[in-house]
Amino acid sequence: MKKLIAVLIAYTTLCLAGCGGSEQVRVDLDPRLKLLRYDLPVPVQIGAVLSAGRHGAQWLPDMAPARPTFSALRQTQGAEVTSSAVEIHLDPDRRELSASATLQVEGTGAGTQNLEILLSAAAVDSTSCAPMSCTSTYDGTALRLELSQPLAGGQPLTVDVSWHDSGIEQVWGDFPEGGGSILANLLDSPSTYFTFGYSWLPWLNGQQSDVDVDCTVTFPGQRTVVLSGELLEEQSSGGTTTSRWHLKLRPGGAAALALGNYQKVTGRCGSATLELLAMPGTSIDGYPIEPETYVPVMEEFCDHFEKRFGTIPVSTLRMAGVDERFRNGYSAPGLIIVPNYTFDDDGTGSFIERDFFLAHELSHQWWGDAIT
Repeated sequence: MKKLIAVLIAYTTLCLAGCGGSEQVRVDLDPRLKLLRYDLPVPVQIGAVLSAGRHGAQWLPDMAPARPTFSALRQTQGAEVTSSAVEIHLDPDRRELSASATLQVEGTGAGTQNLEILLSAAAVDSTSCAPMSCTSTYDGTALRLELSQPLAGGQPLTVDVSWHDSGIEQVWGDFPEGGGSILANLLDSPSTYFTFGYSWLPWLNGQQSDVDVDCTVTFPGQRTVVLSGELLEEQSSGGTTTSRWHLKLRPGGAAALALGNYQKVTGRCGSATLELLAMPGTSIDGYPIEPETYVPVMEEFCDHFEKRFGTIPVSTLRMAGVDERFRNGYSAPGLIIVPNYTFDDDGTGSFIERDFFLAHELSHQWWGDAIT
């Protein structure tokens, strides 16, 4: 999008110069700051990093220059995770997370005696391995396991780990032309969301194949949680709700989560169900949040992309609004996360910058990270 804006500005400048005008001309592509917010408060983490390990395991490709390169992290370890089961408890009012995971691992090739699991946490509470035992160390970014004996190729191993985190408010990058720093991960009320650069699901460093994840999330019952996967079941009891999802994690990809007191409207995205989830109220612009006004826009985009690229590869596409300091878009399989002001309505209908933004994020559902 920045390239498009740059081209438009350059083209306009050349046209004005060709006309011989001597007056200074300013071109505002987003005059009311509806798309890129320059006036939103910066995240509190600026100037006061919460902890030395707060940035977590930033292993995703093409996101930030200050972390280890993706190719350097993807070293063959002699083991692969075949499946995992994760249970997460979210308390957004106290800003606390507790979780546990069981990883089913299998030795590959010559095997290994050491494993490294990328995980973001305030602390790892316990680890265990079977059939052989293991010792562990954790540095805020990676959990390193040393097995009591080598894991042979084809040999199964079960790894159990539990951890907790609190006060998550993670800044990613600094983009002066886009309004400053972006609050990429947040555990708070009324908005909780995890996008990139924060390993809220454990990932085996060196993993070369997809991993099926059975993920259960427990959270306050008055809220709604959405993940980048398939919803299997949901039950409420005693003021809490437990939601179970199936996710497929791919090397170089990521999973996303959003939790909020959402107003949900539905439509269709080609052959799939469309769900738009917004936090009701008023946007930073002072306009009412009305996600239903964006259903026709998204349906038109979905029809266009399905005609060009084929059936959307998910059964349900969800788009969720989060803390407006996010000021970005993130598209994971089946879930697009956007700032909540994306769903405001000033009464004039859609406009080209917003339509471009929505279409861009939607296109990732077909093309993944090939769209930049």
